[in-house]
Amino acid sequence: MLADEQKRFIDGALEKGFDRQTAETVYAYIDRFANYGFNRSHAVAYSMIAFWLAYLKVHYPAAFFTSLMNSSLSNTAKLRIYLQEARELKVRVVGPDINSSQRYFSVNQDQILFGLLSIKGVRRDFAGDILTARKNGPFKDLRDFLQRLDPKWLKTATLAPLVDAGVFDRFDSNRAQVAFNLDELIESVKLSGNDVGLFEMLQPKLTKVDAWTLSEQLDREQAALGVYLSGHPVEKFNFLKQQYPIQAIAGLEADQSVTILAQIRHAKRIRTKKGQAMAFVDVQDQTGGASVTIFPSLYPVFDQLPEDAIVMIQGKTELRNDALQVIANSIQLADALMPSARLFIQTPQDFDASGQETLLKTVQQYHGTIPVITVAQGSRQGVLLARQYWVDGSDLLLTALKAQFGENAVVLRPNQVVNQ
Repeated sequence: MLADEQKRFIDGALEKGFDRQTAETVYAYIDRFANYGFNRSHAVAYSMIAFWLAYLKVHYPAAFFTSLMNSSLSNTAKLRIYLQEARELKVRVVGPDINSSQRYFSVNQDQILFGLLSIKGVRRDFAGDILTARKNGPFKDLRDFLQRLDPKWLKTATLAPLVDAGVFDRFDSNRAQVAFNLDELIESVKLSGNDVGLFEMLQPKLTKVDAWTLSEQLDREQAALGVYLSGHPVEKFNFLKQQYPIQAIAGLEADQSVTILAQIRHAKRIRTKKGQAMAFVDVQDQTGGASVTIFPSLYPVFDQLPEDAIVMIQGKTELRNDALQVIANSIQLADALMPSARLFIQTPQDFDASGQETLLKTVQQYHGTIPVITVAQGSRQGVLLARQYWVDGSDLLLTALKAQFGENAVVLRPNQVVNQ
């Protein structure tokens, strides 16, 4: 292209009174700049954009992640990663709400609020009708919502995903109960229309049912939203992420050595041609699921694990039939890896290098398996000390530390992990 333009450039320069040598020299500069100028201008532009985004991420994290999530509405894998990263930055993310949610993700009181269109199966016109009905005021209860909705949407199949996503939690947090009574409530609303008196006569009696287990609620929530929003059983073991290079399942790539923290959801046990037992295991963390292969050498360890156990798996990823798999080298119960307790020490505002040196000398005298976490007075910033400074939790240690920091500044807190 530049070669084609050379003749036009030189002819134009000659017409304007410049001599040929000057025109050719100037065009040679243009040609030489094209070899590197475009790359440099791109580098400058991307550097500026990277800085702007970093600034927004640090100072306006809720707005930053809201924009990212809105740009990835149809990409569930990215949504899971963004959600996890937002949580790690202490940004609160809340599920869709019938009286607060907009069409898309939005910022509500410095927290990210799921939008109605983030619910799988919710059409744009359905979301629009909900927002139009809400212009007349917030919905008072589920019946009020159904009565103000266009009758064409009064179908269990249409409304069930909203229940699973927690849209009506403000009316009844027992989603299993809402789902169980939904059919009869819809039929009563259809028959009575907006006649309040008639509805009172036809109103079905609420049938009370037990709430779903956490696993069932999470599965339904994940099916409706694509993510685990109400929490996940592995979150009880987040402390292990400070001790091991644990990776999110959604971020795994092929041909990597990996460490994952996940819940066992399903296992298919088979025998090899030699008659040895092995298993293909489906596991899951907050960001997604993965398939793990347990070969015969590791199978005896796996076979002793309880159902739905939370485990730490180390191994290598492989791409087989276009699907990513983890070949396990080791598998351990997360419970067994958690320390029995944690020691918290509140440090004073004038805590200096001398005080820190005294602390480290003290804890080294009582070395053990209990992590030590210092919490700065005022800022409440916590720091986990390196393993070499972990302690045994003995009375002698606590007495020494309380003498340095005060009776109420030292707390030995047992870890309580309750399996679901």
